[in-house]
Amino acid sequence: MRLAVISSAFPCGTGEPYLAAELAALHEHVSYLAVAPLRPERGVTRDACGATAVVQFPLDLVTLGRAAAAFRRAPRACFTALAEIIMAPRSVVAKIKNVAIFPRALALAERFHAERIDHVHAYWLSTPATAAYVVARVNRIRWSATAHRWDIFENNMIAEKAAASSFVRSISEAGRERLVALAPKSAEKFVLVRLGTALARSARARASRGSVRLLCAAAFVPTKGHDDLVTAFARAHAVEPALHLTLAGTGPLEARIRARVATLPCRSAVAFRGYVEHERLLRELREDYYDAVILASRDDGVREMEGVPSILIEAASLGIACIATRSGSVGELLDADCAFTAPPNQPHLLSRAILDAVDVGERRARADRACERAQRLHDPERNAAQFAGLLAGPVGGTA
Repeated sequence: MRLAVISSAFPCGTGEPYLAAELAALHEHVSYLAVAPLRPERGVTRDACGATAVVQFPLDLVTLGRAAAAFRRAPRACFTALAEIIMAPRSVVAKIKNVAIFPRALALAERFHAERIDHVHAYWLSTPATAAYVVARVNRIRWSATAHRWDIFENNMIAEKAAASSFVRSISEAGRERLVALAPKSAEKFVLVRLGTALARSARARASRGSVRLLCAAAFVPTKGHDDLVTAFARAHAVEPALHLTLAGTGPLEARIRARVATLPCRSAVAFRGYVEHERLLRELREDYYDAVILASRDDGVREMEGVPSILIEAASLGIACIATRSGSVGELLDADCAFTAPPNQPHLLSRAILDAVDVGERRARADRACERAQRLHDPERNAAQFAGLLAGPVGGTA
């Protein structure tokens, strides 16, 4: 099989770190693998894990030239695809997004035609899936998509995309159930294949130190609940001064959270690191820099909820204790038996979970159980084989 994957930005920029592990495992199951970022932030900045990086920029002359070539090759298919995304009964915002990426989709169709790609897979059900939908229409090939979380709730042509695809992969059971509710006529096409991002557990040199170091690696966006985390940490630190919190990441709420922490008595126990390369964070986890990873994800039952965060999968698989709110699909990986959990949106209960994690024996016991679960549910090789099987054969139809 000659497979092309459409990402959002990987391997350009800093997003989608989980894709490296997934593509590395998937590469063993295909004869040729390409990865094309729909919105490259810049040139290639990361290892594409054996895949050929297909990078094209909006309004670039090469991109426009390829789009024109695709139109000359298959004008009727191009017109049909454009009409379908314009006429789909979705929001004006979704239509604008889809039309905006249409030239890039045509350019990818031409490049993939030259590369003899026979299946294209989008790693988001939003505009990357729109691009895959167009490519499949123009090139008459099979296509599929992976749905995560926010892209499900955005509902950008989900029913239409599901009907035209070979399958739509969900990375969580909760996500699959939501997809079925949105497009019941295509229920058989929604399949669960979890992220294959578990890491091989290595022998950790258990640090002997007086502090308890917590790491939150998350973008500063509302869903990640940094306000709740800071509140919970301040309460816990007042009881246990040995606690220390490191915040890694950037985002629109970072300045506000920094300003708030600056007013707290525990401010010297909170460190802001900004953007940290994914590989560096994993190396620090392996080398026992942190005693636990923490996420305070919020949940409003509609859009503001969590999927199964890669950082929790990675930390658990390495044998690092996890502290997390039971937001969205987090419970599919972690529960009170193998992690320190609390209801979302309740910082006072999250502070209790933090204090429970101070106990070294309990922390290590739960981390061991979480490790076993993460290795079982998110094994890269096994999940890649399952994924490759879906890519190789029809589930419920073709484009």
